[in-house]
Amino acid sequence: TGGAVTEASTEVGGAFDAWDGYIHGTNVVLEPGRRIVQSWRTSRFSDDDPDSRIEIVLKPVEGGTLLTLNHTGVPDGHDGYRDGGWENNYFKPMRAYFGR
Repeated sequence: TGGAVTEASTEVGGAFDAWDGYIHGTNVVLEPGRRIVQSWRTSRFSDDDPDSRIEIVLKPVEGGTLLTLNHTGVPDGHDGYRDGGWENNYFKPMRAYFGR
């Protein structure tokens, strides 16, 4: 998370926050090494917006791991995640870090 403070429980039902509290939610499903499902929201969501949901699936492939992320239930007007937010803030830095 670019050096920002991040904390995460390793328990189902436990809380997490990232980017100094900008993102927060709870762990819904944790299958170590395989799958993570979280309720997920940012401080920009209105109080009336329901949590969105992310599901991360990890699959071993030749030479590494395939990561598939599905982000659903994003409130209207929060298109930054689809329009480069995940790519620029997560996937590009991860490729750089793990590609070392």
